[in-house]
Formats: sequence, structure tokens, C-alpha cells
Amino acid sequence: MAGSFDQHLTLTRTGRALGDALQVAWREALAEGENEVKYPDARFGPSTVREELLGSIYAELDPLVHEHNSAQPIDRLPLELLATVFSFVPEKQRTSISLVNRTWNKVLLSSPEIWSVVNYDAENYKSRDALATILRFSAESPLHLVVSINQWTHEELFSILRENIHRCITLSIRLAPDIPQDAAASFTAILCTASPMLKTFRLFDQPAIFNRGLIATGAFLGNSVALLTSVKLHCNIAALLAATTPLANVKQVMWSPVDKYLNNDISLLFQVFPSVGSLAVELDEWAVEDESVDFHEKFTPPASMKWLAIIANHRNANVPRFLKSVSWHQLPSVWISYNDRAISDLDGPVLSMLCHLPPPGLHAEVSSSSGQFIRPFVPRAVSFELPTKFSEHSLGISMFDVDIDLHIYVKESYLPDPKEYTEPTGERVMLDVDVRATFDPLVFAHVTRLYISEMAFDPDISKAPLPVFPSLHHLTIITFGEESHSNPRMLSPFIAASWRHSGQWTNSQHLICPVLQTLRIATQINYSLMRYSTLLTPDMVIGFLRAHLKYDGEQLQLIAFNGVSIFVDQEESFQKMLEMSVEMTWDARYISWGMKSHVMLNWG
Repeated sequence: MAGSFDQHLTLTRTGRALGDALQVAWREALAEGENEVKYPDARFGPSTVREELLGSIYAELDPLVHEHNSAQPIDRLPLELLATVFSFVPEKQRTSISLVNRTWNKVLLSSPEIWSVVNYDAENYKSRDALATILRFSAESPLHLVVSINQWTHEELFSILRENIHRCITLSIRLAPDIPQDAAASFTAILCTASPMLKTFRLFDQPAIFNRGLIATGAFLGNSVALLTSVKLHCNIAALLAATTPLANVKQVMWSPVDKYLNNDISLLFQVFPSVGSLAVELDEWAVEDESVDFHEKFTPPASMKWLAIIANHRNANVPRFLKSVSWHQLPSVWISYNDRAISDLDGPVLSMLCHLPPPGLHAEVSSSSGQFIRPFVPRAVSFELPTKFSEHSLGISMFDVDIDLHIYVKESYLPDPKEYTEPTGERVMLDVDVRATFDPLVFAHVTRLYISEMAFDPDISKAPLPVFPSLHHLTIITFGEESHSNPRMLSPFIAASWRHSGQWTNSQHLICPVLQTLRIATQINYSLMRYSTLLTPDMVIGFLRAHLKYDGEQLQLIAFNGVSIFVDQEESFQKMLEMSVEMTWDARYISWGMKSHVMLNWG
């Protein structure tokens, strides 16, 4: 309002004097308690209150200020609520706030539950006895204790742990790698102390001092683990197995291998926790000592396990190799997460392919903080046995977004890049797998389109049976042209099939595809460039289909030739080839009808 000002003032001191009229106006306003003060001087404002009035103003306001300061809102809180507020203060600051006033000090020291949640790292404290002081304030209240221990503090902190582990509800211990190995005995003794209240236990044993050789007379947590339901372990699982009976009540397990070569820890993990329901595995690196020798044993999770999570922290995490070592495809739910830059060039294609091959009823999710995946992963789980080996004789598998397409070819060092022989029918990924791998019967149950190299039917390369494709409708066989037919190191299965009846070829690889409808025999995608043109005879085609393809019925719906020249020297064999399908088509290439006549018929 013009000509008035609010009575809540900010007082300032100056050396200038006010006129008598203004002093009288102020005194009357204060005495009458009016909300607004009329002042006769239009130039007067709140900022011009002078020192002469401070005495009278202070006399009026002092009782109110005293009453306000003696009853701050936080001081008027019930002590129980004030203690709850202080429980949110980090333990390092609690000592400081206890010095603010007597009330706060009293609340802090008389509320042991405030000190029952402790996250202690000696590097954050100046006093070496800080943890002992904090735990003394906690009295005998149940503890939630997180403690980091290094070579300078391990003796003192081990002693404190030994005295307080019995009242821990949550216990998390992080051991720095610089802790000496001679501390193993004392630390192992701590973990053999009874802790009947413990529900959650975490151990990050970087120096690997949890040694099973030192547990001959002890038992893990004194075998008083009835309430233990959740564990997180980065330690020697063999040591834990030697120190305890199976922990049947533990339902949630998070595990990180101590050594990338301790693959048997997976099996031991399931022995220690036979009733685990959820398992999370954190991988920095996963490998085998000898890359030429791969896993032969599948580690089978218990029937109680319903959820698997894999967290990859490093490019060497090798999630596909880990998945290969665990028979995980029967789990209802799988979740894979890559931390920033953790995904490798191989992992993305593998997992992208896996997520397109789910058995019924399974669910999988894959995520990456760096967004490095080639495509979004479908929310379905996966069933795929990863290759037993990686060798120069390998099948390449590519997954496509259109339908479920599968590319299989043989990669040989003396052949052109096999990528030239695949169609860019979508955003493609690539994986090399050994043709000698043993596949799960259901691994290709959902594949409807297959692209496969003719060399995959060579038993000298692919010694194990080819997978079964129960849903395969469309098959494309890629030939390698004249180079493969003339190369002494390679024997085209098309040629070999024509020799079968002469006794020169006895072995065979079968592709079982009972509902096959369409067969396409083609060279590379850029066959129009006339490179490596394949010349086949009807006998080769007939022999190949009979020797290598197992499908229901006498005829296919369609046989199509793309970039393939058919040399017809006998009309009878050509008619037999035509009878193998309801329809047969060629592209713009030619059929050679007899070598003598040199007649080229355009069948397109």
C-alpha cells in the first residue's frame, strides 16, 4: 500500500538522527500494535529506520525473540522423532551434531539404534578407534555393518568384528588386496563365529584369504544360519563348501568369481545353495586356461532357481562362454546387463541371436548402459548351446529381423569372405560356431528360414550331425562355384552326391527338415557379376537332395536356382529333377543343353 510499510522490519544502524515527528509516529505505532504505520514524510521508507528507535523496538521484540529462540521447531519434536531424523545423518557427522547442544547430545547417546547402521571405511576417519566408539554407542542393538579393511587396519577391525558379529543382521566385509596372507587364520576364525541374527551376508575377498585349509575345526558362522536368506560372495566357493552344510534357506545369491579360471565354482555354488531362487553373477572376466579345451560338463541349476542375472563389467566378461557352461535354458527368466563399454564384439551378436531362439515360456531381457547392442532385444528368453570350440572350420550364424532367418556357412581360409554369400535382408549379426558342436534338440525349433553352405554337408568338415529344423520352410543352399569344385582341398557335396552310386562316396550329412517347402540353390548374392559361377548337372541336384535332405513327401513346392548354370547332358535326368518339385524356376541365367549342340536356353 502506498504510504505504508509492513511492520516486519530489517533493522539497520546509522549515525543519522530522525525528526521528532517520525519518532513519535513510530512509538505510537508500536504501542498500539497497528499493522500499518502512517508516516508524514513521503521520503521515509523501511531502509531508513535509525538507531534512535532501536531501543524501543528491541524492548518490544525481545520477549518474542527469546521465546522463539528457546523453542525452535526441531527442539519441540518428540525425542523419538528427533532420533529418527538423526538416523539419516552419516555416522561420521553424528559426532559433530552431538556437540551442537545438550538436547541433541542426549538424544544421540541415549538412542543406540541410531548407531546400528554403520558404513565404515578407515580412510574416511582420522581416529583409528572410530569404529569401536560408534559400536560402543550402539550398545547391544542389532547391527547393519558395512566395513572396508586394509593392511593397516585389519588387526584392529578383525578384533572388532569378532566381538560384534553375533549381533549383525546385515554384514558386508570388503577386504583390500594388500591384506597379508598370514591374516587368513584370524579372518577365517571370525567367519566361524556364531551369528544367529544374520539375514544378509556379503564378502568381497580380494586377497583370497578365506582359505578352506584353515577351517578344519570350524563351521561357517557357527552353523547358526537359520535366518540367512541373501548372500553376495566374491570368495573361494570351495572354501565355503568345506566350512558349511548346504545353506538351504538362502534364496538370493550374488556371486563374482575370484579367479576367471575357477569354473568349477559354478557347480560348487549350487551345492552350497541348493534352494537358491535368484542368482546374479557379476563377471569381470571369464575364461578357461586352455582355449583349445572347452567345457564338457554342464552345470545344472537347482529346480528352485527361477531367475538368472548376469552383470558384465568388462569386455573380457565373455557372457556367452559363461552361458555355455550353465544349463540355463530351462530357467523361466534371464536378465543380462552390460555396464558401460563392457560388451565385446562377440557378445552382441551371440546374445542377439539367442534372444531370437526362445523355447516356449521363457523370458529374457538384455540391456546395456552404453547402448552398444545392434538392435533391441525381444522380451523372450533363449535356448541355445554355445559352440564347444572355435576353429577354422566353423559355421557362421546370422540372425535377421525378418521372420527368423539363420545363416550357416563354412569359413575356410582359402575361400572368399563368407559374408559375400549372405543376403542383406535386415540388420545382420555374425557368430562363428564349430560345426562339431553338439546342439540342444530345441535350439533351432523356431527357425523358419535357413541359409547354409554346401560345405556344411562335407563330413570331413562337419563331423557331428547337423541340427534338426522342425519348423524350417525355406532353405537356401549356397554353393562356392567352380573354385570349390576344382580345389583339391574341397570336395563339393554336389559332386560327391553324384558319385554316391559309384561307391566313391560313402559318408553323408543329413539336414532334417520335415516341413520344408522351398529350396533355393544359389551362388553368392552378386552372382550377376559372373564370379565363381556354379555349373551343376541334374544328377548332382537329385543326388544332393536325396543324400542330404530329409523332408516329408515326395515333392517340394518350389525349387529355385539363382546364379547357377545347369548342364543337361541327359534329358531323362533333367525330367527327374523337374519331378522333385511342383514348381521349378531359374533367374536370368542359362541352362546348357548338351555340350555338342552348344544350345543355350533361357529358362527365365
